[in-house]
Amino acid sequence: MQSKDNPADLINVALEELVRARCELPGYTTLDAMAASTRAEVNTGFFRRGCWWSIRRAGAASSTG
Repeated sequence: MQSKDNPADLINVALEELVRARCELPGYTTLDAMAASTRAEVNTGFFRRGCWWSIRRAGAASSTG
C-alpha cells in the first residue's frame, strides 16, 4: 500500500470509498476540510511519537554515560 499524504490523494481515496459504498458524496469543501483534519491528526501522531523516541533515547544515553 502506498502512503497518501497529499490532500488531493486523500480526497480521491475518500471519493473512491464513498462511491464504492454507494454513499452520497459531500461537497468539495467538506472533503478538503476532512483531508486537512486527517493530515493534522496523522502528523501530530508522528510528531508525538518522534518526541517520545527522542526523549527515551536521551534518557538511555544519560543513564549509560
